[in-house]
Amino acid sequence: MLRFAAATALLTVASSAWDTSGLVGAEYTPWRASNSLWWHDYQAYRSDVKRELKLAKEVLGFTTVRMYLHSMLYAADSGGLKANILDFLDICEAEGFKAGFVFFDDCWLHAGANLAEPCVPRKGMHNMCSMASPQDVDRTDIDRFEPYVSDLVKTFREDKRVAWWEIFNEPNQNDAFSLSLRHAGFGWAKAQNPTQPVIACWDDHEDTEIVDHHQYFLPWGANNGVLSNPAKGGLVTEAGARWYQHTGGDSGSPLTVLNWLTALKKGGQAPFIPGVMIDWALMIGHDQTRWHWGDAEGLAEPPIPWHGHLYPDGTPVSFTEAAATRRYTTGVDEFLFVETFLDVDSPTSAEQFLTLQPGQSFSSTGLNAKEALFELTFWPESSLKSASTCLIGEGKDFMGTDVVYTTFEGSTDEEKDASCCSLCEANAECEFWVRGTNTNECWLKKDFTWSFLRADRRGNFNTKQCGFIGEAKTFSGTDVLATVYEGSTDEEKDESCCSQCRLNPDCDFWVRATDSNKCSLKRGFAGFQACDTCRGNFKHKLWSSELLFNVAGTYDVSIDSYDLKLSDSKKELASVPVLQGIPEGGVVMDSWNMLRVLVQRDRVQVWFNPQFNDVTGGSVPPQDEQSMKAMPPRIDMPVSTPATGGDLMILAPDGNKGNVRVDYVSALPPKLYGLAAEPLLQSLI
Repeated sequence: MLRFAAATALLTVASSAWDTSGLVGAEYTPWRASNSLWWHDYQAYRSDVKRELKLAKEVLGFTTVRMYLHSMLYAADSGGLKANILDFLDICEAEGFKAGFVFFDDCWLHAGANLAEPCVPRKGMHNMCSMASPQDVDRTDIDRFEPYVSDLVKTFREDKRVAWWEIFNEPNQNDAFSLSLRHAGFGWAKAQNPTQPVIACWDDHEDTEIVDHHQYFLPWGANNGVLSNPAKGGLVTEAGARWYQHTGGDSGSPLTVLNWLTALKKGGQAPFIPGVMIDWALMIGHDQTRWHWGDAEGLAEPPIPWHGHLYPDGTPVSFTEAAATRRYTTGVDEFLFVETFLDVDSPTSAEQFLTLQPGQSFSSTGLNAKEALFELTFWPESSLKSASTCLIGEGKDFMGTDVVYTTFEGSTDEEKDASCCSLCEANAECEFWVRGTNTNECWLKKDFTWSFLRADRRGNFNTKQCGFIGEAKTFSGTDVLATVYEGSTDEEKDESCCSQCRLNPDCDFWVRATDSNKCSLKRGFAGFQACDTCRGNFKHKLWSSELLFNVAGTYDVSIDSYDLKLSDSKKELASVPVLQGIPEGGVVMDSWNMLRVLVQRDRVQVWFNPQFNDVTGGSVPPQDEQSMKAMPPRIDMPVSTPATGGDLMILAPDGNKGNVRVDYVSALPPKLYGLAAEPLLQSLI
């Protein structure tokens, strides 16, 4: 059995000029702030900073935060910015953090930054408020930015709480102004003789004292780019992202990155152990990076965020990831049991997972936990469609609105077309698809406008617009729209009614009459029953299988597309639906989903796909800023008899129609964080 090995020590003997091995953390923006301009209104966020950094230390064991500044902040109030940085460093010191600061950035919006009117994010839009520094309107000459860099570095050049000065994040390699500013900024900073290293993207070049590496792909490997210049040393200032829903592979999830670092240490062959800023963001919040780069506006909350570690209430996205990070930074192993299915001896750190076919199971060995917090992530597989169910791709680029950016598999054009098309079929919003011919990129799209011949693209329309054929049932719920359908066969009639449901954002399922042409679009599923004169179904394919999770030798947690249930050996104790918008999206096919079970002496609580809006009451402001509560369980059941204790087991029942993947499973002491650990404070909020 492969276990996630504990790191015995964080510090290493490095042959490089700068030892970064103790720098482990993430980018930090307070959850209520949407970009780096929050510094201008620092006092409004100061209480958030104090609380969030305290939680980051307790929950994650982080040692470092990466902080974005902006040229507009210094231009508007240089003295105020320096005072705010000083106060921020005082808070960092109190909580055991160092901070690395970034001056310039070419990413995202090059116009629209406004210190007086904060940018308001929109649901589903990744980093839509992130402002490039400097803005294009200010890119008139290089020297105007010299005081910004020189003054800040000079002011804090001997401050041990500053981990590094980062001149430029991801400069556009084809932009002469950006590259000249990077070069000049490096010189300005070095002229102040700072005790901290001066660095800049990308990787190794003349304007960085440390290799500044970013990576959002696999493998990590013993020959990773961050290790390319041992004399300088290296730091991964952006280290990976989770394997996101409907995408083709892992982007360097936290457990994968930690496994890589652990394997490097065990192997003893790496020239040094680099520091890492893991999975971009510390907080799940208004930067909206819990959604993917390619997501469209309005998408539901993801079942597991792409980026970020802590929800605003202090609950970690993953208790398993949090405990593994604490173990790496402190050497203290709190796991009662953990299995990640990764090879801890291989620095390649390729993603691996368990696949359970119908009738198969997985069990721990030697675990006898009566009270514990159990967690697993599972992926309901949809069978790969053959090319015959999809239109063969044409050598064209199809223009429209991006829904999801992902990757395809296959060796022949037919297999590659089928792979990309099947991802489109599995996505409720996808109307057509485009893939690269010299890469494995696949774009799922909607709102077609036009197409044109292109040698490096293939694509076509999703002919199977609805998840599956109608069934002779009536589906109960709230009416959205009464309309009519067309067609001559049952399949055509089902498709006609279902396609109208797909095009209506409020519609979750549809019902049509068989003795007339009436079609009803509905939402808020409340059940179904057999019907001789109607047909209906959901607008996207639902999971046709089930997963059972037995914990503490006593309790079974089962989940399918309709219900989440808790039982003991005698009876069902509780059941809640998962098709009524809580959580958003229900069980998501071809995606990692999360189950978490807390067993205590007198209570059992179950969480399924805990989400941002569960604690804030909304996905975007102002709705998400009205109140906050502890992450609520889907099931909260008092029990009269303590659990007997025993091993955990994951079972895919014999009747399942497809495989289920498991990424990791763990058992930890029964401890919650943040508001969930502060019942008195929670009652006052």
